[in-house]
Amino acid sequence: MTLRAILFPALAAVLTAGASPQIKWLQTEHDFGAFNEDLAEVGCSFRMVNTGDEPVVINNARATCGCTTPKYPTAPIAPGDTAEIQVSYNAIGRPGKFSKKIYIYSNTTPERTTLTISGTVIGASNTVQSRFPVDAGRLKLRNSTVAFGDVTRGKIKSQFLEAYNQSSDTLHPVLSNVPDYIQTAIAPEAVAPGEQVTFTLFLNSSKVPEWGINMADMTMHADRSETAGTTIQSIAIISEDFSHLTEAERRRSPMSKVSPAKIDLGRTGIRTPAEAIIEIGNDGKDPLEIRRVYTIDKGVTATVDRHSVKHGQSATVRVKADPSAITGDMINARINIITNDPITPLTTVRVVGEISR
Repeated sequence: MTLRAILFPALAAVLTAGASPQIKWLQTEHDFGAFNEDLAEVGCSFRMVNTGDEPVVINNARATCGCTTPKYPTAPIAPGDTAEIQVSYNAIGRPGKFSKKIYIYSNTTPERTTLTISGTVIGASNTVQSRFPVDAGRLKLRNSTVAFGDVTRGKIKSQFLEAYNQSSDTLHPVLSNVPDYIQTAIAPEAVAPGEQVTFTLFLNSSKVPEWGINMADMTMHADRSETAGTTIQSIAIISEDFSHLTEAERRRSPMSKVSPAKIDLGRTGIRTPAEAIIEIGNDGKDPLEIRRVYTIDKGVTATVDRHSVKHGQSATVRVKADPSAITGDMINARINIITNDPITPLTTVRVVGEISR
């Protein structure tokens, strides 16, 4: 092989190596800031320059979401020429903060370039109302009730309360009048326009004062500077854990016997209180502890004369109905009796009657 045969291919490879398409992007990120959903669609352009020695060919442009649409030039971009990638974002029905990526594929090295658009959509009233229907002033809430459900005494349970800042101000929301058995965490503490905030509430069931249903009214302030607020109600049902009982303890356990199962007060006048008696017996060996006797129905009360019942004995619950405090023409209440009976810890006695007005 001659020296020319060896040097010519090597020289050609060196010359062609320097001739390649190259892109210089003037920017790869664009922040739209905060804008109203009513604008429907926003757009921007990403400019680039071919700084190489060969034409640049954009093969494809793909977004990570159908709400983002890129448009790119299909003709080759000559060395030294500039071009634009146009990107539009559809904000309809998408309130809140967003960040979307657009991948540009070309004949350059590397083959893929990543562009990013971001911003915050301040939702239109109809969009926000469908997702956050509770009006709390400048904040809109997903709901106004925090339901912890059934929680075993001694356990900790968490729930979330979500809100949306529809205003043009940065807010610092606060939750006040929180009961001692609930702790809260807020993220973020400063909520920019169009952004969401999440309250995380931790319930310590060991500190809840009553067995059964416990309700507490808290107050949501859209900003710490505001004195007025929106009522947020927490609900938790505290139950006893009997899983630790041994077989011997279960054989000795108390057994509640409640009579009657239903009370019919008949027909009574609006100014004539009605009364009835419920007996709680114990057919088990160990003492029956009456944890709580209560009703959440207005106009009806229930009081028990003792909270510990030995085998063969009974406690008396006096039920009183005040027709003047009841809305409508019917008495329809439930008396809840909670005991340490591991088989039937909760017994409900229904109280009915008619009211003559």
